Amino acid sequence: MKNDFNQPSVPDAVRMTNQEINLKFATLRTEHQRMFNMKLIPTAADICGLRLPDVRKIAKEIIHDDWRQWLTTAEDTYMEHIMLQGIVIATAPMESTERRQRIQGFIPKIDNWAVCDSVVTSLKIRPDDKDAWWQFAQDCLAAAQTYEVRFGLVLMLHAFVEEQYLPAIFAHTSRLQCNEYYVSMAVAWLLSVCCVKFGGQTVRFLQNGTLDKDTHNRTIRKCVESFRIPAETKEELKQLRRK
Repeated sequence: MKNDFNQPSVPDAVRMTNQEINLKFATLRTEHQRMFNMKLIPTAADICGLRLPDVRKIAKEIIHDDWRQWLTTAEDTYMEHIMLQGIVIATAPMESTERRQRIQGFIPKIDNWAVCDSVVTSLKIRPDDKDAWWQFAQDCLAAAQTYEVRFGLVLMLHAFVEEQYLPAIFAHTSRLQCNEYYVSMAVAWLLSVCCVKFGGQTVRFLQNGTLDKDTHNRTIRKCVESFRIPAETKEELKQLRRK
């Protein structure tokens, strides 16, 4: 199928340039934020030192500009450049099919949890489009790349922690190979959100012991740390820890 993503949006004269974006980066960055991000975010890219709200603000400016043209020339120098591209793809006005195709093309650029999670949580999924996104999430779980798998898990917790999807979420997480730390932590995060909304079903799932030991214990830790899970449920979960 031909993907025609080059429709004209606005005249060349009003296009935001990479030079303008880099000037915004230089204005908004701080050394404190750069050092903070470097400690938390393992990435092969350099880190400029922007806060996520500032990246989102720049993304809003770009999507009111010729964002399709900008994506063809966007820089990958900083981690924030890559994050910016992903947020633009997640939020710019376009048909859902185009968005999924663009997201699929973007995912190989992801090499850290911060870019992955910020892009997923920027998505606004319409009720009439949920089936297609649910399939997209499941397809991600079958991938070999760590952050494609994580993308699918975070997409599930972002939009699909509902009773009708719960059995499939449990089945997928049971089958998933969680050798990578950031996949295992995404499973724990997803299941902790399930526990917030469906405590009884999630406890019973954990009682079955189908997760590997590390992911099982990380899930319990995430649940115990949650302020939204009742104390009695937390006590029940603590008894399920594996040694």
